[in-house]
Amino acid sequence: MGKKRLPENTADEAAAAETQSELKRCIYERLSPRRRKFVDRLGYADWNPFAPPKEPPDLRGEDAGLAARRLAQAFFCEQNKEAEFGADRRAVEEFAMGLAGGQGKYRAVLEFCLWYGRLDPVRKDPGQGD
Repeated sequence: MGKKRLPENTADEAAAAETQSELKRCIYERLSPRRRKFVDRLGYADWNPFAPPKEPPDLRGEDAGLAARRLAQAFFCEQNKEAEFGADRRAVEEFAMGLAGGQGKYRAVLEFCLWYGRLDPVRKDPGQGD
């Protein structure tokens, strides 16, 4: 096959690495004593001041929480239920949060409830025995 080719700009890469090393040393020397202590504990060789920033946290969960509370409030208003607070309210909010967040187990429970409601529409209380 073909020969492996070395990069043509190895001199440029070496110069860039040297410049980066000098810049790293300059940054280290300008650090506060407290920050320098942190870098020393980490290890100067392992410290990378040029590392890209970490990804910000995904904040979509907060929007889902607000949507869940609004869904629960609308549900209780439509049903004329007085479960403004308590276990029923928390359960409905948790369920709405799971649906809004796209969690599969809540979708499965919803599909089961819809299926169960179509089985026997006359029977309202699942605790009633025949």
